[in-house]
Amino acid sequence: MASEKFVVLGGSNLEYDGGGERSAIQIATIAERLGYDVTILGSGSEFERKNINTGNITYIKDAFKHDPFANRLILKITHNISVGLIGLIKRRRTYEIIKSYDFYYFQNPNYLFLNLIKNETADNKTKKVILANHGTYFEILDARKNALNRFLSRVITGSIFRNIDRNIIVQAQNNYQREFYRKLGFKNIYLIPQCNIDFSKFSVKESDGFNVVFLNKITKNKGSDLLLRILKTSNDSITYHIIGKDAEHISRRINRKNVNFYGQVDEDTKRDILSRSDLMINLSKYESLSVSSIEGLASGLPIISTSTSGLLYIKDVIGDNIVISDRSVDEFLQKIYEFSSMKGDDADKYMMMRIKIRNIAKEHFDVNVIDDLLEKMLISITAKEDIPIFNI
Repeated sequence: MASEKFVVLGGSNLEYDGGGERSAIQIATIAERLGYDVTILGSGSEFERKNINTGNITYIKDAFKHDPFANRLILKITHNISVGLIGLIKRRRTYEIIKSYDFYYFQNPNYLFLNLIKNETADNKTKKVILANHGTYFEILDARKNALNRFLSRVITGSIFRNIDRNIIVQAQNNYQREFYRKLGFKNIYLIPQCNIDFSKFSVKESDGFNVVFLNKITKNKGSDLLLRILKTSNDSITYHIIGKDAEHISRRINRKNVNFYGQVDEDTKRDILSRSDLMINLSKYESLSVSSIEGLASGLPIISTSTSGLLYIKDVIGDNIVISDRSVDEFLQKIYEFSSMKGDDADKYMMMRIKIRNIAKEHFDVNVIDDLLEKMLISITAKEDIPIFNI
């Protein structure tokens, strides 16, 4: 096994510390531990993070610089629907770059995936392939709920999956993804909500008052417009803690003593704020899982969230302390006030609720649990065992 080459593909840019990039390093680290020679192929566009620690893993950040769709502007546009176009043109040249590996891990369904499968089929080759789903076009387009986006979703699905072998291994992040692939006829599906959150580094602490935390990038896709309206409308009895890149975009428009903007913070500061909070709000339009929400659960926080496939899955696991809301300021505030009243009525009971949330979440989402499932997935494929469907 030591000589086999394992590659992670899908437009990963390790300079950008997002959920997909964390997942790329996580699966690559596990593959390296199993004895593979591991490479991560980036798309060539640099982002914010500069200190990348990948150990013995090879990272080629500009692997697809020949492809016009690896242009930073185009990547930014296609990222909005989570379907990279690298490999759609200049197909043979792209295939020459990726063909020499033995085991392929695709971050999401895209045209790199299609490029490999079509060329391998034409060349009568068989490689080990896992199709993961760290953000998918069909979740985003289906959530927009209009005829044009539904049509576009069907077109992309047809172009990628029309002639794909349904025995390929699929790693789904949530129930919505699993059902999508089941309907397409895929047989070997692992449901693994991949994240790398070490629960032992998070804690649950008491705090004065009632503290609501928002942890995410401050962008429209992450609900910045709704966040702004909530902060402007909420009463002064609730204290808000806003953590995330580009917080200055809305901090200039809010001047209230009960709202604290932190921007990007180090890990220790983030964990301390989370531990002393009482509630998390997630306002995203699309989430396949939501790493920030898992960090909230590791801190014992109930969550009020918009309806996304990732948070619906988390609710299935955690239960009633994950509350799904319409994208309504009034409804969000009503639910925030309800949780505030719960703590005000019995702070000790509220603390016990938080500890229970953390304990349940740890059984399902802690990095040790997820790493074990991912390792078993890789081993079972290598050993050519029957492929189970994990139901967490």
